[in-house]
Amino acid sequence: MKKIILGVFIFAVSLFGFTGCYDAIYQNIRDEIELTTQKMPGFINNIARYNYGDEQYLFLTNGVIKYKNAKDETHGKWKELSGNGLPDSVHYVFENTEFKGIYFSKIIADKDYVYALGFEPSYDTDNSRNVPKNLKIYYSKMTSDGEFEKWEEISLTSVMSEYRSKLDKNDSDNYGMAISCHLFGTNSVNPDHRVAFLRVGGGSPYLYNKENDSSVLYKMNGREDPEKVASITSDENENPDSGDFIYSEFALDTLSVVYFGGKYHFMNYLNVETNEGTADSAGTVRSEPTYVYFGDFGKNLYYFSVDSYDETYKTMFKYPRAKYRSKDGLKSLTDFLSKNGETAGYIESVSDSYVISIAVTSESLILGTGSNRSYNSNASSGSGVVRVMLEDGKPSKTGSFDTNASKVMYSPYIIRALLAVDPSKAEKDTSIYSSMDYIYTATSAGTNATNRGLWAYYPAKGEWNRE
Repeated sequence: MKKIILGVFIFAVSLFGFTGCYDAIYQNIRDEIELTTQKMPGFINNIARYNYGDEQYLFLTNGVIKYKNAKDETHGKWKELSGNGLPDSVHYVFENTEFKGIYFSKIIADKDYVYALGFEPSYDTDNSRNVPKNLKIYYSKMTSDGEFEKWEEISLTSVMSEYRSKLDKNDSDNYGMAISCHLFGTNSVNPDHRVAFLRVGGGSPYLYNKENDSSVLYKMNGREDPEKVASITSDENENPDSGDFIYSEFALDTLSVVYFGGKYHFMNYLNVETNEGTADSAGTVRSEPTYVYFGDFGKNLYYFSVDSYDETYKTMFKYPRAKYRSKDGLKSLTDFLSKNGETAGYIESVSDSYVISIAVTSESLILGTGSNRSYNSNASSGSGVVRVMLEDGKPSKTGSFDTNASKVMYSPYIIRALLAVDPSKAEKDTSIYSSMDYIYTATSAGTNATNRGLWAYYPAKGEWNRE
């Protein structure tokens, strides 16, 4: 069996026992607060916003689909979805010596629907390892608080079969790691600005595999089949724009889509956020973004104002790798943005490791750090979180936290996802969620297995703690 890489994310089934390694989280928190019992463990890629009427809900996956009303700001409120069309969660059938069920690893929402990506695990006897197979996407929509339409599977047979067959012929030495499939969306504060896409092909650790030199982009449309909206090859073929969607920015390994300036832009950066929904100095909540923030595959925080964005940005954000930039005389992202004066730029070396996640509040950004690609054999550990202060939306300097965030999230923890529920508020006044992780084993990382999973900050409690 071959191993499927889902975009930049990888699933690894591991069993952890108790570890005797030292973990400063315990000492720091024991001195101040009591750790809650972990109820949301595991590998969590992202946290998706979804609205039903005037209520905002949050969705995530840690093998199964879980959700909660964003107003439920207490420990233990997450609910697990099962049945109603969803397959069984992953379990091992001893009689047949095989896994059954689906492991859900990513979840995205648009204005109306929720989409969950998962796969069936299988045992690869040739390499004595458990590997994913049979990519699946299920979708549904909420009909009332806690009630959903029957979950339906979106057939990907026609999308994946030709792609898989080409790669499998040249994949005997890398166990399917050239296979790339990435579910992503805007996750905007305003539900009217939320869209979801599926990219098949392109970006993977084996990007230059001769059979992996093209990408196809599909727009998710709920009950309708995913709509093929763009494609590209390593020859840099262009796509025509379509209304509000700037498909000419779609690249071989596009990672994100972001709404600003009344249009949807595609970027080759994993962690892209805007200041939509934040409050200005007069307390007015921004209905439209004025700044865009992102991290390159490095240790800098980058930003630009919506007003400064023009056609010259397309090449930089479509082809961040130097071999493409050099064709247009663009030597580096830092050089490019630094030429745009006060409206664009970067803050250098905000962390000792890569910036891979961002939570936006009205007066600051919370940056999560770690390895940008979990399958990289040279992957680094994380450096926890960093706070960058904002001045009317523009990043200014790093600063200390108003909460105990830095005592919970620090080296070597990787912060794979961050989300501030209400960005119109300050850091200490809004609920914030974080997905904490580490690479290899808890013992080798110097961490504790019970810290891998979801953590939360609730203003009423005034402290970060395990979910």
